[in-house]
Amino acid sequence: MQMKISPRALEWMTTAQTVRVLHRFDTVWNVADQHHRVLALQTVELPMSPFAWQLPYLPTSPTLTLKNGCLHTGTHQYDPQQATVWQPIPHANVETQNLASLRGYNTQYAAPLQQLITAIIGRDKPAIVAATSYLAGRGRGLTPEGDDLLLGVLIALWLRDQSSWATLIAETAAPLTTTLSAAFLRCAAVGEVSEPWHWLLAGDETAAALIRATGDTSGEAAWHGFTTMMQALEVCV
Repeated sequence: MQMKISPRALEWMTTAQTVRVLHRFDTVWNVADQHHRVLALQTVELPMSPFAWQLPYLPTSPTLTLKNGCLHTGTHQYDPQQATVWQPIPHANVETQNLASLRGYNTQYAAPLQQLITAIIGRDKPAIVAATSYLAGRGRGLTPEGDDLLLGVLIALWLRDQSSWATLIAETAAPLTTTLSAAFLRCAAVGEVSEPWHWLLAGDETAAALIRATGDTSGEAAWHGFTTMMQALEVCV
């Protein structure tokens, strides 16, 4: 089977000096290096993420080491140069007006989310920082709900070429949340998103259901942040 690897994962493998396991699941291992950058080692069952390396099988030994640009575990060696590079920045081929639909997620953070969106539309930098700081890390899980809402906002901002605000939000939120969630936010700020978002932006409307089904509430929250931000941006056009 041909492996796939994202540019961030490939860079991680060529520059990391240490490796520590953050989380181990049946289909993905999240690991970090000395700079807290995340690499996701995952099986083919999962769609690619912006920092993923798709493997034919996951390690069986909990001990991981790096040597000569390869990942070693037990008697196995994984060589990133044998993987095909997967590009995490999608090509948007659909009308953006069609994306601000299918809402309906109820969040306890509706008020601060609206404050953030109002601040973005008003180009109010202090208010953007304040609202982002409130949402960052709010909720439970590896990617808290407040971050998932921010993730959706960031994708909408990237799609509408609002990269300066996206960078501000991501860099404000990153130190306030989990290592994994910070990685997703920083990727989204520059348009690097997981595979279902690629399918959606290529015109596959069924991908919305896949996005919303991610995790317990992560996908729903990200979708809500995305569609709410998109609707606000469309109104301002």
